[in-house]
Amino acid sequence: MRSTSTTYTHVRFVRFLPRDSDWLKARRLVKDRASAYWTGSAACGMSPHSKLREAILNGHNTTADLITRDINNSYVPLFPMGDFALFSTYNIPLEKARIAAAGLIDPGPPRPPYHQCPAEYLAGATDAGRRWAASERKYQPASTNH
Repeated sequence: MRSTSTTYTHVRFVRFLPRDSDWLKARRLVKDRASAYWTGSAACGMSPHSKLREAILNGHNTTADLITRDINNSYVPLFPMGDFALFSTYNIPLEKARIAAAGLIDPGPPRPPYHQCPAEYLAGATDAGRRWAASERKYQPASTNH
């Protein structure tokens, strides 16, 4: 009779892909198993992420903590009433408002049927985009063109 149990001796570890706002925490918990992160903020600018990666890889924990706080702070107004499920209901117009306010690209307007969203939720998303834009400016590399 053939055994149905399998031993996976070739599996050494599982990799994790946390959100950008949780990357530092994940690195502290699971080290190199969290070697990358997922972000929905790439269209808002990558300078905070680049600086965070640099700080983490170089062991600059205080800097990594500060950048992570800035990233987390930018997300606070994005979630209406702090509710991810509510955000998920309106994520398309909210993300378009956030990306537009960040100022890196023009995402265009949301199209029907995803164009309706309460104004106060859009205001929060716009604030989130402005906060990200401030972090983008803060963490941009110094210009080499004088």
